[in-house]
Amino acid sequence: MEGNQDIQEFCKLYQNAISIETVSDFLLPENKNYIYEENQIAISKTFFKQLLKFSAENIDKLPDEASKVGALIGSYDSRAWIQRKILYNQKPQKNFDDLKNELHICHLGLTANPKSAGAFENIRFLLKKCQDKETIQNNEAIQSTEIIQNDDIIQNELNFYIKLTGKCLRNALLWRHKVWFTREFHTEEQDLKWSEEWTQTHPADSSAFYFMETLINDNKNYDLIKALQENTKAIFTLPGHESIWNHRRYILCKLVERKIVQFEVPKTWEIAETPTKEFKYPDVIGGNNAIRYAYTQICDKFGIDLNFIVTRSNSDDTKTEPHLANEDLIISVSRGDKFPSEYAKQKLAAEKHYRWLRFQFIKKL
Repeated sequence: MEGNQDIQEFCKLYQNAISIETVSDFLLPENKNYIYEENQIAISKTFFKQLLKFSAENIDKLPDEASKVGALIGSYDSRAWIQRKILYNQKPQKNFDDLKNELHICHLGLTANPKSAGAFENIRFLLKKCQDKETIQNNEAIQSTEIIQNDDIIQNELNFYIKLTGKCLRNALLWRHKVWFTREFHTEEQDLKWSEEWTQTHPADSSAFYFMETLINDNKNYDLIKALQENTKAIFTLPGHESIWNHRRYILCKLVERKIVQFEVPKTWEIAETPTKEFKYPDVIGGNNAIRYAYTQICDKFGIDLNFIVTRSNSDDTKTEPHLANEDLIISVSRGDKFPSEYAKQKLAAEKHYRWLRFQFIKKL
């Protein structure tokens, strides 16, 4: 890296850094390619291009330096990530510090580019090495999978994924990686609870719902009745989100699949032969008093307290009636209550749910 002092200095800063961000050249002081403050590195877009070029052009003659630069900026060039694996495997004696250093490089690469597939692949590679007895047999601090699972590496990874989730919503690469991590290190209970909380505050994150549903698939004791209650709340407290309606369909299917509820098709239901068939939707509930009464019915039937929507008390949280006729009530209210700015989305989502019930779900019964 002779002749390029900035690149040399940049590569020395990473050890104590917690994030790398690419920003407009105008946000940095004049004649500065990067700044380092409070353990955070901000690099100019021009310098980012220089780093990218350096990594690509020197990957063969300077494999360590070039691959490190590529990894730190989250390069899409797979050669940089492959080279990091090769260099790690070539070390005669690997210790825990080597492993943590490589994980740190991957983490920084993901702060720079949260959708770097190579970074996720290398993290999986390194964590598998973490559990490889041949790799760690000379390290007295790590002697078994049990000790590793009690080590701070797992919690550090979980904390980093939470941070990265907030940085880039709907990051499918991250959520698929989290599925692998959860199963590999048996953090299902902790991750399922966290994903439930996350989807309550980020209802548009469809990838988060996918992650949660994957964990529910593996958990045969998951309380689907409670999940249906919480979903009913979410439909009205967070109106207009397709992900919430999709999750409701998932819950209904699971209730049937696990034989928790024996649904009966209402006699009033019209069965669809094609998904595009035009339906006469349930009557729209209009007017403040009618809407209030409809919400009260939903409270009673699903055993929930919808204080967010109407003043309602003394609801029985242990009682719920997951009957399909109640789906019509939910659809009617969703099509009739003009939620501020979300009415059109909520109405469309409710009608889509209605068609799904008549065409697809009814076939499962």
